[in-house]
Amino acid sequence: MKWQSALLACTLYGCARQPPTVAQADSTRPVRACSYAAEVVQARPLALEVKAHCTGRRLTGFSAADEAALPFVHVLTTSAPFSSGTWSFASPQSEARLAYRVDLEAMAAHSQRFDAAQRFGASLIAPGSSYLLVPEPLEVGVPIDLTLKLPSGVDFASGLSPVGPSNEHHFALEAHEMSVATYSIFGQFERAALEVDESNVQLVTADGALDLPSAALQRWVAHGARAVADFYGHFPAPNTLLMLLPVPERQEVMFGKVLPQSSPGVALLLGQHTTEPGLYRDWILIHELFHLGFPSFHDEAKWLDEGSATYFEPLIRARIGDLTELAVWTQFAHYMPQGLRAIEHEGLEQPSDVRAIYWGGAIACLLADVAARRRSHGALGLQDGFRAVLDAGGNASQVWSLAQVTAIIDRTLGAPILRQIIEKHAFAGSPVELPQLLAQLGVIQTPDGSITLDDHAELSAIRHAITFGTQ
Repeated sequence: MKWQSALLACTLYGCARQPPTVAQADSTRPVRACSYAAEVVQARPLALEVKAHCTGRRLTGFSAADEAALPFVHVLTTSAPFSSGTWSFASPQSEARLAYRVDLEAMAAHSQRFDAAQRFGASLIAPGSSYLLVPEPLEVGVPIDLTLKLPSGVDFASGLSPVGPSNEHHFALEAHEMSVATYSIFGQFERAALEVDESNVQLVTADGALDLPSAALQRWVAHGARAVADFYGHFPAPNTLLMLLPVPERQEVMFGKVLPQSSPGVALLLGQHTTEPGLYRDWILIHELFHLGFPSFHDEAKWLDEGSATYFEPLIRARIGDLTELAVWTQFAHYMPQGLRAIEHEGLEQPSDVRAIYWGGAIACLLADVAARRRSHGALGLQDGFRAVLDAGGNASQVWSLAQVTAIIDRTLGAPILRQIIEKHAFAGSPVELPQLLAQLGVIQTPDGSITLDDHAELSAIRHAITFGTQ
């Protein structure tokens, strides 16, 4: 959830690092390029040793991509002395070598978070930010070449971009991507390759008990990926790692998260006793896959990032038959009021809680969608704007400004629709007649709180177009 690309780390995952500057010409770069050779030197407890070699004009040291990794990283050798108590060189260097050990097993035991490190039976999950130290100063566009050596009996999969079409142990990324470098899995696990259009989804199931067979899980993931591809016009990433992480004694999809660099990775916690019908009642898979097709933002517009996924997820599920139209609008009618305080009083950029981010953003998307469809007599909707952003290169592995996204969406819709919503609701609230709008759409709340749909309402045709993408 996206630098451009590395600034997402501070936005989504709370890092305290300063944002990177834009890299200059090669001859003047403080850090020109780095190579990292990582080796699994101990299978269980799992430990890596990494040798980093960087060149540049003025290397000042290294830092942890994720501060949670600090206690578990131990420097073995360095080509230049560090300042006391830090990984900063005593004086800038034109070439630097650093060897260090990462105790991923201890990190997993301490954190129990798959976005830091977590063990699942014979599998251990750790994103690149847990074992890659970042060269300083941090800049956009510094190339990183990463190779990995594994002992016999230890498998590895990652969303990192491979060097060459069939090389599983040689990867390319950039220094600014390290903070949100995608998931990796070490040890023993199941894998399957799924194709969606011309895109590849690598489905990995971590070690652990699941009642459902692999074929059922593959059908479910393919079903969701196909739905998201239909929404965007094509699947939004050429290569995606999707990890299923079994959780004992639970029976639902519990949580999901995207890490977007250098190719996106999606991790889902899946209960051991989840049933096949339960998979298709789940919303988390579609929500996370939707994120792959939209850029992330640095220090702004979290409401649009999460609000759009909250708004479009049930619509996408309705289009593939997993939800009824009534179920979609019942959800909107019951939950959108949670976002009113943000959009009417606080401002979407400064909400007081998480629900306000998600549902305030969803209200903004509904307002934009209705306005676009009214203006175009149903021919265009907010979906068209999102497709245009993706077609312009704005996927999850990019971090754009809100201004960039707004310009493309409004140009596609033929009017400053999103810009006007931002002007009214981003930093100061402005009234939204949500009950009246829902009633115009034919979403009627009865005295007992239940919802019915009126197909004779003024905007019922627009409601139907929003739900099913038809005119």
